[in-house]
Amino acid sequence: WQIRAHLADSGDPNVRTNKLETAGIRTGKSVFMAAEGVELHTVNPAIDHLMIAPTYDQVREVLLPKWMERATQMAESGYPLMRRMNWSILRADLHCGGRVFFRSADKIANLRGFEFGDVEFDEADYAKSPMDALDTLIGRLSAALAYVRQLTVTTTPYQYAGSTIEHWAIQRLAALAQYVKARARESGRVRFDTPPERRAP
Repeated sequence: WQIRAHLADSGDPNVRTNKLETAGIRTGKSVFMAAEGVELHTVNPAIDHLMIAPTYDQVREVLLPKWMERATQMAESGYPLMRRMNWSILRADLHCGGRVFFRSADKIANLRGFEFGDVEFDEADYAKSPMDALDTLIGRLSAALAYVRQLTVTTTPYQYAGSTIEHWAIQRLAALAQYVKARARESGRVRFDTPPERRAP
């Protein structure tokens, strides 16, 4: 943090850190995103912050509750972060004077003109136009008084996007098929273009 804070404190709004968190489903990416956000909201006082997900439902039902859990844990530990929550516009006002906006990428153009110190974009690849959204967000990462300007993005690789049970079942079958083929080639007794009922014993 010290090195990044030193670099960001140059006053140049183009100096920033980019982080990418990529993992399968149910691995805690959104929890990581919320924890990373709370840390950045503490490091950058009196700055606007953005927590964003592809859809409003993801913001309200996934990202916001996980952020609230972290903020509540901080308050219970004697370090209150949130002063109040404005539920009608999904904005948290912080004790340090900062604000955290919770938004969806569905209306990414509505964010033009804002200056954020940090942006946390959960499941970015599922946005309608991910590259347009990222272009807009990188341009918004321009709060001159931020100590750490950071874009944090989480994403689920395509091959890990389905059910974890289904994914690992497919992986096991593929590994078994490779093993069987390798053993058969070693023995030289099995041809894979011959149906099983016609193969010699």
